[in-house]
Amino acid sequence: MGRRWGKGVTEEAQGDMEAPPSRAEVRERQACARRQVRGGSQKPKRLVILTPTILLTGGFAIRVYLNDHGPAHVHVWKADAWVVIALPHDDVPVRAVRAGAMKERDIMRALRIVEEHAEALWKAWRRYHGTEAQ
Repeated sequence: MGRRWGKGVTEEAQGDMEAPPSRAEVRERQACARRQVRGGSQKPKRLVILTPTILLTGGFAIRVYLNDHGPAHVHVWKADAWVVIALPHDDVPVRAVRAGAMKERDIMRALRIVEEHAEALWKAWRRYHGTEAQ
């Protein structure tokens, strides 16, 4: 059985799933939403920023924000708590950059998860942000 990617989805089943939107598709959707806000008579109550969840495991949701900045990092959420973790590169290991209300034990678990899935997370980062690494 393949590695699990969230709610019962294995790697084999991912071939049947729709791929996340590309950077160009996301930018086009955001531009379209802005045009609708400017041209429409009614403003939306809120603007939704797309943040694809790259991995769901052990109660953690690991996301790459599409309109984010370098250095390469992921946002890890568990319930209402979060931590920003820098992706490993060269000889620099994963490290927590910022945290919001996440317990130390959960931060350590999040660091291990990011380290275990670093290759897939780097692939996601590069897909949305190009080749910029740092």
